[in-house]
Amino acid sequence: MVEENVRIMGVGLGVIIIGVVWSLCLVLCITCSAVTGAARKAGFITFLIALISTVFLLLLPRQLQHSVTKPDVTIYDVFFYWRLALLGVIVLCVILGLMAIFRQHWMMPVYARFGQQLA
Repeated sequence: MVEENVRIMGVGLGVIIIGVVWSLCLVLCITCSAVTGAARKAGFITFLIALISTVFLLLLPRQLQHSVTKPDVTIYDVFFYWRLALLGVIVLCVILGLMAIFRQHWMMPVYARFGQQLA
């Protein structure tokens, strides 16, 4: 009897565990950065725990992939080039939009204020 791989939305269970561990690590690091005292070091300790658990999960042996016979049916993707063209247009619009935002932000004139004393 062959065991099936556990998949969640097409991703293996190990990837889900690593994602959850690093998400919790990020939340705890942000939370601990606002704390003063000895609890401030807990963010670094959380990072080390997440790093060690990630290395451990990456070093675990993976389940052997068994070969599956594929049928001789070829599936053609008719809209592949149209999706690439749409993706190119979207990327171009995002780049132009970011350039316009940065141009507005960085080119804003800064005027001197008269009549105020420097403290």
